[in-house]
Amino acid sequence: MFALHEKGDIHNFPCAGEISNDTEVEIVDVPFFPLRPLNRPRSSPLPIEIEAKMVLPDAPAVEARLAKLGAKPQPAIAETNVFFDTPQATLKAADQGLRLRVEKGIDGDHHAVIITHKGPRAHGRLKSRSETELKVHSARDGAALLRALGYVKVFSFEKRRSQWLLDDCIVALDTLPLLGDFIEIEGPNDEAVMAAREKLELEQRPLITASYISMLKTHLVEKGRNVDEVRFPKKA
Repeated sequence: MFALHEKGDIHNFPCAGEISNDTEVEIVDVPFFPLRPLNRPRSSPLPIEIEAKMVLPDAPAVEARLAKLGAKPQPAIAETNVFFDTPQATLKAADQGLRLRVEKGIDGDHHAVIITHKGPRAHGRLKSRSETELKVHSARDGAALLRALGYVKVFSFEKRRSQWLLDDCIVALDTLPLLGDFIEIEGPNDEAVMAAREKLELEQRPLITASYISMLKTHLVEKGRNVDEVRFPKKA
């Protein structure tokens, strides 16, 4: 399990009243460590997330295919994703999402805390929606900021992710507790994403448009479990 027990801990958030006047918040572009493609269409008023998601049947085979294609591997990361909404769940009702993500490098010293807002999904074969990101210096500050704005934590889950750069796309191999392995291909447009999917010989795999949080909540309901945090099992 990738529980964080330091200043950036996303558990035991402070209340809004604990925000100090010197809390640092920095609006930045997506860093070189790629969370999203860097070549967004210039005509888009906001950054647009365009991705294809599929169940990953054989991660080693896909990794071998990526290496053969000359894709560039990026550092593997462990994520804790915390979702916020108003007490009335107005973001969910509007098909929007608000997430605070803590990233820690599995094999290195990478560390990042990013607040992300996602707009309503656009109609189409691929998952596509506007996305705005804000980088903050700690999870504690980020959570305090969101709570000061009236948002409350509604759900959280852990995820392990390895990423590869393939042409104009980012290929993410994800592992989630309860759900298993998935692949996400994100690029600047539908054509680039579908071309990468074909190169990886995954064109026959069904596309998934549901978000991870939606998939996890559905799984929990089906299993009759009423929890708001999903983590990897603790190692013995």
